[in-house]
Amino acid sequence: MTLKSISKSFTAVGTSDSLMFAGSFNISVEIGTGTISLERSFDGGQKWYTVETFTSSYEDMLTDPEGAVYRWRCSAFTAGPVSGRLGQ
Repeated sequence: MTLKSISKSFTAVGTSDSLMFAGSFNISVEIGTGTISLERSFDGGQKWYTVETFTSSYEDMLTDPEGAVYRWRCSAFTAGPVSGRLGQ
């Protein structure tokens, strides 16, 4: 059962909504032609830090023992799909 998630399919550069995650959570990235980054903020979204940048599809589980606000940023879009999902 997913308790919370963020999903965003990009058709142009931009950012997703943001959501607080703490503990373990899944990431899933699907990329046609483009670049998507996972970003986190420790101050509620005032300043964002890049966790990792992806140019190909990827799945993993991350752990954040402190907790932070996370979002997706698409910085380059040529052809879809370019999408990211976080789930806990």
